[in-house]
Amino acid sequence: MEGYKTVVDSNSLGAALRGAVPGKLRLRLSFEGMEIPAVVVAGARGGPLVWVQAGLHGDEYDGMAACLRLADDLSCLEMGTVALVPILNQAAFYAGRNSNPADFVNMNRVFKDEGDDHCGFSKRFAMWYADMVGSCADTFLDLHGGGKYLDVCRFAMVSDDRSQELAQSVRLDFIYRAPPDSGMLIGELARRGLRAILHESGGGVGMNESDVSAHVDFVRAVLERLLMLPELPGGVSEIGTAIRIRSAVDMRFADESGLLLWRLPCRSVVHRGDSIMRGVSAADFSRWEMRCPIQNGYVLSIHSASLVEPGTYAAMIGIES
Repeated sequence: MEGYKTVVDSNSLGAALRGAVPGKLRLRLSFEGMEIPAVVVAGARGGPLVWVQAGLHGDEYDGMAACLRLADDLSCLEMGTVALVPILNQAAFYAGRNSNPADFVNMNRVFKDEGDDHCGFSKRFAMWYADMVGSCADTFLDLHGGGKYLDVCRFAMVSDDRSQELAQSVRLDFIYRAPPDSGMLIGELARRGLRAILHESGGGVGMNESDVSAHVDFVRAVLERLLMLPELPGGVSEIGTAIRIRSAVDMRFADESGLLLWRLPCRSVVHRGDSIMRGVSAADFSRWEMRCPIQNGYVLSIHSASLVEPGTYAAMIGIES
């Protein structure tokens, strides 16, 4: 990787950032033989450092494309620094999977004690990475989507008041206050004093331009709010009116399997007993249907792949505050 400066710990990262001149610097983060390319964009004068990443889950492509677009387009920061990591979980990306094939653990749930399953590579990698980001950044933006099997509407997840205040200053459909025991990276970094927001949009086996643009607009809006980019009248950082979500119900397929025939779109308003999706069994062609289990809610994410397998994720229904 010619032209990249290698970073292996928080000390070498700090030295690289201190030596950055206005413009772009290419880094590669190195952990246990895995190399992660990154781009740092330094502004004309000092200011906050915003760390933007995608690809924590290896099959969430819209955020990756957004990060790459931002790496190309960001060139005129008025102040501060932006670090961009387009594909964090490289092994998961090349495997086309949500999680790293080293242990198949969800790296975004390891910041809690859940026994031996969370003591392997993914937890070591996540803790090392949290130390790196936490040592230098003021704000952390984590771009996600639904992966190969889900469609996700545009919403943010936060775990503390400061992060929620920042999220409320930009346009979003929903803001969900994540449970304190979720084990997510944003929660760990918020605990260390960063404003940390997870931004969801998109999903599927390929990229969708509207979802890539949604991620780009979100990041640019935050940078505008932090005065790192010039704010245009009526631009993307116009103060939002997101619906606040206080809790969510995760639905999984139980006996349902086979072929998905129909589903509600994301952002749909649902009431108890409403049909959410319908399908047919491949074994005996019997029809099945999933219905809303709560009084009122919003479809934040929903299974979109044609194949349905028992035990897999079906939908997330958000409950308004």
